[in-house]
Amino acid sequence: MRKLNSAIAGLLATLMLATPAAAYTGPGLGLGVVATVLGVVGSFFLAIFAVLYYPFKRMMKKRAKAKANAGGTLTAATADGAANDGASGGEASGGA
Repeated sequence: MRKLNSAIAGLLATLMLATPAAAYTGPGLGLGVVATVLGVVGSFFLAIFAVLYYPFKRMMKKRAKAKANAGGTLTAATADGAANDGASGGEASGGA
């Protein structure tokens, strides 16, 4: 406890004796800090959005697929795939 008291007293003495710095920071430093803070906050929200978006996207895709199968209609992608049967060499079959 004695060491802690002397450490606190030493810290307070150092803080009281510190002189203010006569330094010019300029507007560039402030803009850099603002950009950094906005970047960190933006990346945080982007990460949350990415984690929440993927399951929502899968749910919507599954719902659309179920709706298409229930209606008995073919979507444009399935109709194109069924008509081509992969023989045309187009985008559906991975060709150039």
